Amino acid sequence: MSVNRHQEGKRYVSLRVNRHQAAKTYTLMSNQHQGQCKRTSGPHEHLGCQLANLPQELTISQAVDHNYRDPQLLNIPSGCDLSPIYPSPHIIKSQLLQHQAQGLAFMIDRESPYSISGKALWTQTTINGTCVWKHKVSGIEIELSQTSNVPETPRGSILADDMGLGKSLQAICLVACSLKEAQLFSTQTSNLPNSSLPFHGTLLYHGPQRHTISEKQMEAANILITSYEIVRSDFNEYNKNFSLPKRSWLFGRIWFRVILDEAHSIRTTESKTHMAIQALKKERSLCLTGTPLQNSLHDIMALLNFLCCNLKTPHNNWPKILKPHLQQGNINQLQLILRHVMLRRTKKLSLTNFPDITHHKIKSPLNLPAQRYYDIQFIKFMKDFGNINPSIQPNRERSFFSYLHSLRGICDHPLLADPTLSIIKDGQLSPNPTEQPDTQFAGKSSQTITHCIPYEVCCQSNKIQKLLKMVHPESPLMANSTKAVVFSTWTRFLDLIGIALEQHQISFLRLDGSLNSKMQDRCLENFKQSTNTCLLLASLQTAGVGLNITHASVAFIMEPHWNPTAEAQAFDRLHRIGQTKPVQVFHFITPDTIEERILQVQERKKQLIESTILTTTDWRELLEAILSS
Repeated sequence: MSVNRHQEGKRYVSLRVNRHQAAKTYTLMSNQHQGQCKRTSGPHEHLGCQLANLPQELTISQAVDHNYRDPQLLNIPSGCDLSPIYPSPHIIKSQLLQHQAQGLAFMIDRESPYSISGKALWTQTTINGTCVWKHKVSGIEIELSQTSNVPETPRGSILADDMGLGKSLQAICLVACSLKEAQLFSTQTSNLPNSSLPFHGTLLYHGPQRHTISEKQMEAANILITSYEIVRSDFNEYNKNFSLPKRSWLFGRIWFRVILDEAHSIRTTESKTHMAIQALKKERSLCLTGTPLQNSLHDIMALLNFLCCNLKTPHNNWPKILKPHLQQGNINQLQLILRHVMLRRTKKLSLTNFPDITHHKIKSPLNLPAQRYYDIQFIKFMKDFGNINPSIQPNRERSFFSYLHSLRGICDHPLLADPTLSIIKDGQLSPNPTEQPDTQFAGKSSQTITHCIPYEVCCQSNKIQKLLKMVHPESPLMANSTKAVVFSTWTRFLDLIGIALEQHQISFLRLDGSLNSKMQDRCLENFKQSTNTCLLLASLQTAGVGLNITHASVAFIMEPHWNPTAEAQAFDRLHRIGQTKPVQVFHFITPDTIEERILQVQERKKQLIESTILTTTDWRELLEAILSS
């Protein structure tokens, strides 16, 4: 978050995920309204880190990997006794809920270099009058002259609360509680006199204009806010020149604290993003993520690697000391470390008065023309992959996923499998029957070939027809001006839905990656304030991060996503602190198609890990599900 000066120093740096590819980043220090939920006490939930697909470098044997599938071994607890609470800092206007006050106490304790909770990682004995501490995971022994102190542990934690429980507010309170410590840290590591360090304000470090930031502006900021993309960009420049760029403020200094929002963004340790984040020098660390385990145990190891990357002591190199235990199929040591460093609570256990969320499956069979088209594409797929050999070369995976993309698109609308659909934007295709240029023959004839694109062809699919009935202003679901959000993976499908809504004179707003940050904010504010527009069309990718849409209480997920976490992040934009109504989520499924097979694979993977994404390594498993139908 903030910064100190020259080669060493600074206070905080906060990394956020962009709401679109080239937008501003979110400010961590915004006033986040937490609603009027009652403060309640209750147990915190244990993290069900169901393990599978260990990091490749661990080379776990098939037999050992099978052990990780044993339900008795999959329940990794998170956090420890959270009865202590920490009061909200006086500069924070929002009243902390019980679980948030407990979370604040947890993070403060884990930032102490000699955390009392750190004793859980050690056993203490006295040999010849000398205090000896033995690390439970690594077996390393350390002699300390002061028996009251515990050997130093990484100063940081992973706050993995369920989405919508106020992780950002807890992080802000942590910052507020340590402002004096940060100021002292900054003055001790700066070459400027104390009077030159005013310590106030927040600075956005983003875009080309970041290179114009002056030393004075930088030193006047308590908090520096940037994005993963900017850190990666500066890191690439740093490596290319083999020296620190003159106008880069991120590397070559020590930060008081680095906070990673959506910390699962660094889960791929081989990525440039992870390497760039690892290069940041800091005294303290905090990872915020509602989905700490998206694909495999490797995701957790990446976060642990970030927490301890600046410590040179062998017993604090958690990924290294855990490796031999995991190779033997032993996860007890991992559980021990996660108990110390990770905290996760869910809405169900943290807020007894939290509005309910109900999920509905809406089966939408293909109509006859779409079914015929789907069958043709499926026959082609079976011709290429029906007799697949388990030892097939990976170079066919691209073709495999291309077929999947086409089959998934047909389940929404046959036009989604047609590359010419990209012209259905900005009114280029009208909902009324008109003659449109046939772009397939562009450049091949001196004459313009046209064909008629009627509304019935362009807009109708069973999913769209069912959606139109459900979102009609006179439908029971939309009574009392209920607001709803329609999520889709495909922006092209949102185009078709929009055409159908216009034809039925149903007003709506649109939120996708084509809008910059200010336009997105304006769109959401208009949606919130409007009494006439009760429907928002949103792309899953754009609306899945950092938005608050609690004024809506109905969500439509138009197709299953490979990553169930992506769906959860979308409807959790509605189901979060501040929501006062029960939330209903409608999942559209096309029966007897690839969509049902995706759900089958997802269910099997959910038994192994908390949440998952489909990677190229999973394609054979998906193929088995398709061929076994």
